[in-house]
Amino acid sequence: MLVQFSCENFRSFGDLAVFSMLATSDGKHPSHKVVLPSRKGAHAVRCAAMYGANASGKSNLVKAIDSLRGLVVEGRSVRAGAVMQPFRLCEPNSRPTRFEAIFVTQGKEYTYGVALSPTLVEEEYLLCRQGSSNRLLFGRETLPDGEVKVDFAPLFVSKDVRAFLKYKVLDTPPDQTFLSAVFDGNFKEHLPRLSPVMRWFQEVLIVVSADAENRALEVRAHRSSVFRDHLATTLRNAGTGIEDVVTSESPIDWDRDLVGFAPEFREQIRSRVDQLEDDGLYLGPVPDMNGTRYLFRRNADGIALITRMHLRHGTGDGTAVDFDTGEESDGTQRLMHLDPVLFEMTKGLEHVLIIDELDRRLHTHLTRMLVEQALACTGNSQLVFTTHDTNLLDLDLLRRDEIWFVEKDAGGRSHLYSLAEFKVRPDIQVRKGYLNGRYGAIPFIGSVDGLGWTAEEGDKGDPSIAKVG
Repeated sequence: MLVQFSCENFRSFGDLAVFSMLATSDGKHPSHKVVLPSRKGAHAVRCAAMYGANASGKSNLVKAIDSLRGLVVEGRSVRAGAVMQPFRLCEPNSRPTRFEAIFVTQGKEYTYGVALSPTLVEEEYLLCRQGSSNRLLFGRETLPDGEVKVDFAPLFVSKDVRAFLKYKVLDTPPDQTFLSAVFDGNFKEHLPRLSPVMRWFQEVLIVVSADAENRALEVRAHRSSVFRDHLATTLRNAGTGIEDVVTSESPIDWDRDLVGFAPEFREQIRSRVDQLEDDGLYLGPVPDMNGTRYLFRRNADGIALITRMHLRHGTGDGTAVDFDTGEESDGTQRLMHLDPVLFEMTKGLEHVLIIDELDRRLHTHLTRMLVEQALACTGNSQLVFTTHDTNLLDLDLLRRDEIWFVEKDAGGRSHLYSLAEFKVRPDIQVRKGYLNGRYGAIPFIGSVDGLGWTAEEGDKGDPSIAKVG
């Protein structure tokens, strides 16, 4: 479970911003709370919706979480542009960029944080909560002269392992995290205290960008009838007209199966498929000119195969017609690509889903359906999302501590705060108050007189006539 995330000096977050999933004393929706085993009497909420004007910084918070995940899981360098993006609307800015995540996994609470400069990881630390205080598991500090200081808790690892870890820290590239470096090898089996932390970043924390597509969608639908049925049910309940999801896998007919590709691109695909190992990984997904996605692989006998997924529509007379995925609407495709991560929550496993623009291309009723489905799941999974769908600002759906706002000040700095900071009556219409500006985090729409859209003097009687320029 995610307990808290904070960032500082990253994109529009020039100052420290703290996002908390800790539940307040609000008594509404007790089923939305999950017991925190690491803190006596404390709970975490299972959902958080984040609102704000365009360019207020909502997506920047998602990018900050994804940057920390990338530093750990992918071993990203701080030199990568996606990681090191300090606040630029002040000069000079020599402060480090900071990320910190507090989370609970396997019954223990950890705090992992980093401080970054444009060329190196200045500071890295991992703490474990014991009782009411945190104890250091490891710490790493790189001084301006390049000297590296390390500290490992005596009970964290054995004396021999600790000696190796100190060597490994010195061997870690200064622009990468030690946590990613130590797990990029065979020594991770000797680090049982680190394994839950790494697993949380690798498997529990899932970040979905606004334009992300699930690369394993077709493969998963083909290999898992349980997921395929779940996807079909979601699409049926959404009123898309889709009655079923069907998949197939067959030997490739290069003249018949790739007609949607330009001839030169078809040859490139054929060349890449020929290079796949037998029974190797899928190549793709590769979209054709119509947007339909194809996946290719070679089986154990060396035969090149093509995997397809079709959406089956009823005709009203008892027959059915199969459509390619590229023939479906943008909203239907968005729903299909969100379904795999939401399906994970139905299995009762631990997941923290961070979704940017959950409502993108979706009708407001569908967005609410997805939130309700996530909240109805059992287990410790959490859903955090950004949205502009004000119909979700409903205290019959969400708790006050599950509603967050991001607002940008006149200096371009983003500020993060929760509805729980406001005194609101239980029966208040939050949506109306938000749109009226009571909680901030809405766009300021200035006068249009200076935009050149007002009618000429003689045209004022016809509001449909306007002049641009």
